[in-house]
Amino acid sequence: MAESMLFAVNKVNQRNDILPNVTLGVELRNDCSDEGLALWTTNTLVGSVGDLEYKDACPYQSRDGNRLGVQPIGIVGTSRSTTSLFAAKSSGVYHVPLVSYTATSDELSDAKRFPYFLRTVPPDKFQAIAIVDLLLHFHWEYIALFYSIDTYGIHGAKHIRTLAENAGICIAVNFPVASFDSESQTSDIVSKLQEANKVNVIVIMSYRNTANVVLQAMKESNLKDIILLLVVMDGEVMSKKMATLIQYTGVYLCVFTAALTKLFVSIMTNSQKTLQHPPNGIETF
Repeated sequence: MAESMLFAVNKVNQRNDILPNVTLGVELRNDCSDEGLALWTTNTLVGSVGDLEYKDACPYQSRDGNRLGVQPIGIVGTSRSTTSLFAAKSSGVYHVPLVSYTATSDELSDAKRFPYFLRTVPPDKFQAIAIVDLLLHFHWEYIALFYSIDTYGIHGAKHIRTLAENAGICIAVNFPVASFDSESQTSDIVSKLQEANKVNVIVIMSYRNTANVVLQAMKESNLKDIILLLVVMDGEVMSKKMATLIQYTGVYLCVFTAALTKLFVSIMTNSQKTLQHPPNGIETF
């Protein structure tokens, strides 16, 4: 991602037909997917916090070393909804726009709270609509819903529950999952799945770490022929651990994004035999 940013900025600066007489500068920071660090990092860019630590950073000095006192005109990031909440709140105080490329939480759609937040991806409510449409299309009307305890999972699950209830879909299991793995939590998930033994469709809205907790419980429950709609948060990709757990659970997997709903439905419509006898494998869309 950092290399792509530098490449794009250099290409724009080399051209005379884009932003003539303007030279773009860029400064790269890492929030380490931590809310506190995202807040502090944003403040060091747009405010006075951490000024001494970054006194030599672009774009605050001219060639002769004098302070320019120029603030960034915008921030690109962060990649996660949880960190974007803090970064957008901080940048908004200084009227500096923050544009995220993968933060999808509906909480960030509140223009009163985040007037300077923008994004290049749709919010989660559209994913919820697409998921429920998918469930209705294939007559999957008895499901389990697991979600992470964060802004993405809580708001996304809320939308799914509301739409599912209106559509007559029964959510037999509605369970919030913490990102850390523990024996008690895994045991609770296993118990929930065993109680609702007629569920054959499981929806998970979470980060990868939280999804792994649910997948581990599914493995221990010895579930078979499960259709899994895995909505991984903020554009995260599948990890090796996640792929391994899925292979041991014997599910038919969809790594789901709202933008590919029509393609997914088309492929699934032509795979009814596969749905009736799910393979022990992975399908990614």
